Amino acid sequence: MQNPLLDIREACVSYSKRHFFGRFVTHFYALDKVSLQIQPGESVGLVGESGSGKSTLGKVVAGLVPLASGSLSFCGQLFHGREFCHQPLRLRKEIQMVHQDFHGTLDPKMTIFTTIEEALILHFPENSRSWRRQRIEQLLQQVGLSPAMAFYCPRQLSGGQRQRVNIARALAVEPRLLICDEVVSALDVSVQAQILNLLSSIREQRSLAMLFISHDMAVVERMCDSLCVLNMGKMVESGTTDEVCYHPRDPYTQQLIQAVPDL
Repeated sequence: MQNPLLDIREACVSYSKRHFFGRFVTHFYALDKVSLQIQPGESVGLVGESGSGKSTLGKVVAGLVPLASGSLSFCGQLFHGREFCHQPLRLRKEIQMVHQDFHGTLDPKMTIFTTIEEALILHFPENSRSWRRQRIEQLLQQVGLSPAMAFYCPRQLSGGQRQRVNIARALAVEPRLLICDEVVSALDVSVQAQILNLLSSIREQRSLAMLFISHDMAVVERMCDSLCVLNMGKMVESGTTDEVCYHPRDPYTQQLIQAVPDL
């Protein structure tokens, strides 16, 4: 069996709170000894209610939140504590994230071209502007947008189009792992289906690994090979998508599945 692309072992993330003028401190564990593996090209779903710790785990993988304890291995390189937050640029480009807030992640004063070009300049500084222009046109076409939209500002785009731009920006640097954090939860149902179809197509074309974070069991069932269920910072269940969705063992997982509406 091949080595995992991402291997998280016993990960803990804690936040402290001081009481009574600093006389004592309590610690809240957003993640408590969570372990997770993602193989190259695999799509893993991370599901749970708000406050379960799933977005915190996504930020750990993106290098935005440090570990209090535990370890993270990516591409065979091992990191502890804050080390992964200071990963080298060559490794940082291998993990990209698409957020739920497609409005706040785009600078309203920048055109779509400039937004995507920033990432290309940072990671491919040796390439020419003409190469970047051609690359941006290709990326926009890949996510279902017209190349003419490169010179639009975010306010000229719909919510679904903005999320497509965010996906194009994430794909621009050729990552090996894409983190999708509630990427469709703020979109209309019809647009949700379009974005999910787009991500499925991109994953297949690029053999791209995905960490798909959602509170919606129906979405992760459609998108993922395997699922991990978080509750109050703890991993309560994991397995293949069929195992977790059709033969859940944990009562919390059973509640999540029962909450999926019948249409």
